[in-house]
Amino acid sequence: MRRVVAALAVIAMVGAFSAPAPAGAEPGDALHRKIFGELDSFVSWLGTNHVAGFVGEIGWPDDAGGDADQWNELASEYYDKLDQAGVSAMVWATGEWWPRDYKLAAYEETGGSEGVDSPNTQAPVIEAHPSTDSYLRGVDVATGTFCEADHGASRSWFSNHLNDRYGRCYIYDNQNTFEFLASRGIDTIKIEFRWELLQKKLGGKLDPTEIRRLTRAVDAARAAGLKVILSMHNFGAYFLWNGEEGVRRTVGTRKVPISDLQDVWKRISRRFAADPGVYYAIMCEPVRMKSGPGESGAELWERVSQRVVSAIRSTGDDKLIFVSGYRWSALAGWAERHPEPWIDDPANNVMYEAHHYWDRDGSGAYDYSYSDEVGYAEEQGY
Repeated sequence: MRRVVAALAVIAMVGAFSAPAPAGAEPGDALHRKIFGELDSFVSWLGTNHVAGFVGEIGWPDDAGGDADQWNELASEYYDKLDQAGVSAMVWATGEWWPRDYKLAAYEETGGSEGVDSPNTQAPVIEAHPSTDSYLRGVDVATGTFCEADHGASRSWFSNHLNDRYGRCYIYDNQNTFEFLASRGIDTIKIEFRWELLQKKLGGKLDPTEIRRLTRAVDAARAAGLKVILSMHNFGAYFLWNGEEGVRRTVGTRKVPISDLQDVWKRISRRFAADPGVYYAIMCEPVRMKSGPGESGAELWERVSQRVVSAIRSTGDDKLIFVSGYRWSALAGWAERHPEPWIDDPANNVMYEAHHYWDRDGSGAYDYSYSDEVGYAEEQGY
């Protein structure tokens, strides 16, 4: 079964460089030209370097602004290009705790079912592009991160010292959500988690209560027939309690050396290695990492991620690993931050993960309408 998992990544890798890449910007409005030009650059990087790729977060608004058809048209063409290139992709997001007014919730809980139970306007596009033997398609179930610190904060109430808030500010979705997603043709999900909750003491054992909760969610998803990507949602850092508050400590610094991230992933690997339908995304959106003299943040992340992949492989675990790019994993500008692939993997079972949102700042907030975004793209010369 492990050979099957490895084969999936190899097939996707072949697709990334043997399928014809999009031939420049497509005709259409300026937003299409901007987004497809960015995607073309990432696909070309994958193909040139003969490596496998994963657009680990894409998301677009529902019909809250009355323009769902326009966003869906862009999304449908985007998926067509991913299909052609053999690049895997994951939609952000779903989960039973997303509020009904969250524009990017592709599947929602409408009430009374204790789990996601309804498709939103994005669903027809997602379901028209299922996984194949050449690439993965799926949806991110992100409610395990709802307790986390502000992404831009250096200090926070959130830390490894956080008392149990499960069921109050974060939760892992239940069997109902996973069964519903499977009924819609979804076969792969991400389950997001926070390092500080899973391992409250760096270098120590996994918190028994938290790993039990996470394992229960994985088991429920697997029972529904879903493959699971376990994704550490930590942005390249760990909020470490200093006696009064949580302080953001970058991986690779004295307080949180690289060996700590290696350690936690070796422990996670030992828990899930036997299940061929569980994969690892070792760090979501690394950013603001404190590198030393002569080393950029991107170069530090490349060094960190290589050591983590090597640590997982040292346990004998050869399953698929997703390695994010630096600076929010942004797809736009990927080749400038990472001129060359950097992971040496003896299992040859790695995918490089980029994230791509289509609003003007790439944040996924979608504060402007589709027509406003087209106008902005025109102003930028697309």
